[in-house]
Order: sequence, then structure tokens, then C-alpha cells
Amino acid sequence: MKRRILDSLNRQKNALSLLASLLGEEFSYLRQGNPQAVSGIELSVQDLLRQITSERVEMKSMIQAVAPGAARLTAFIQTLPEAERPEVAALLEELDRREQNCATLAAKNFELALALHDQSRKLLTFLHGKINPEQKETYTARGKFPKTKRGAAILQGRL
Repeated sequence: MKRRILDSLNRQKNALSLLASLLGEEFSYLRQGNPQAVSGIELSVQDLLRQITSERVEMKSMIQAVAPGAARLTAFIQTLPEAERPEVAALLEELDRREQNCATLAAKNFELALALHDQSRKLLTFLHGKINPEQKETYTARGKFPKTKRGAAILQGRL
């Protein structure tokens, strides 16, 4: 059972490496402005996150079976022989480091996606402002909106 828990930790470590590479690829597609590729990568990211979550749930049930009182991995480490503890502790530190890296990459992707959304929204607002007539009058004879100046004007021409 302990071997299965360690194998699960190693699978999680590899999955986090894959997640980091997917997030990096997603960032490059965001920079290129390729939304179809971003949505494809995002589906892969979501599926990988589901697999990591199910792996952790399964590992937690295995830990409960091995050490019934252990609610966390640090408590599980205490049940291991002295010789195995440094290896598992190093594995946990590596997992934590990779998880923090993935969180940083995900935050960077989120900020870029949000900035692109804001940029698109402002562009649409600008275009709507240019399309909508300034006045609520009708079209001219040529089918355009008349540009009239409000306020005083000098009359020129012959009488």
C-alpha cells in the first residue's frame, strides 16, 4: 500500500510537469491571439486537473487505510521507516514547488486573458460609439447622417 502511495505521488509530480507545459503552451496561444487553440488546450488542462484531483482523492483514501489517524501527508511520513522519510519529504517539496509554478503560470494566463477581454470590450464600445449617430435625427438625402454644428454659425452666400 505504501508503494502505491509513493507511485501516486510520482504520478502527481509528472502530471504537474505536464500541466506546466500545457499552461505555457496556452500562454503562447493567448499571445498569438488564437482562441481556437486556447480552447483546445484549456479542455486538456481541465481534464488533467480532474485526473490530478481524482488521484489525490484516491491517495487520501489509501493514506486513511494505512494510517487511520493521518489526515495529511506529513502525518503519513511519520509512519514510514526512518530511511524512507527524506526521500518522501523531498518528493513532497518537489510537488509543492511544481504546484506553485503551475499556480503562477495559471495566474499569468488569467491576467492575459482578462486583458484581452477588456481590450475587445473597449474596442467594441468604441466601434458602437462610431456607428451610432450622435443625434437622433434621420438620414440625409444621400443616406448618411448629417453632421450639423450646434451653436452659433456665420451665414455666408448671396441673398
